Amino acid sequence: MRYAIAVLRHAKQPDIKCLEMPQFYRSMKEIAVPRALLFEDLSKALQIKNELDISPYIAEGDEYTKPDFYVVNHVVADYIRTARFGNEEAYEWKRCFCEKNNGAPCRECFICMRFRILSDRRFIITHREVEKEGVKA
Repeated sequence: MRYAIAVLRHAKQPDIKCLEMPQFYRSMKEIAVPRALLFEDLSKALQIKNELDISPYIAEGDEYTKPDFYVVNHVVADYIRTARFGNEEAYEWKRCFCEKNNGAPCRECFICMRFRILSDRRFIITHREVEKEGVKA
């Protein structure tokens, strides 16, 4: 199993630029990018995640705080990176508040985009890897 570090940034609202879309760590210079650096060892991924947690971070203009970092396995990383393998039905659309399409989500507006982003963020948090001793995520 290989592992990636998911980066969940925190945007000032409204998040018009979709800054909070989940991204992945590649290096200290490329903290939040679409393509993940994969680690062969969970302990190495957790070590880098912990270093990111304690290192100084300069927020971009649209951010209000440092991102959260989560270690996920490569299957979860690929699932998120490929927009759930392009399967729109993987999202629980009945929970989306958009009603532009005759009372159903249109899947194209800002409300639907926010729904996708928040769903992917929840998916990462739910499927994160944790240290076996002292459970730290």
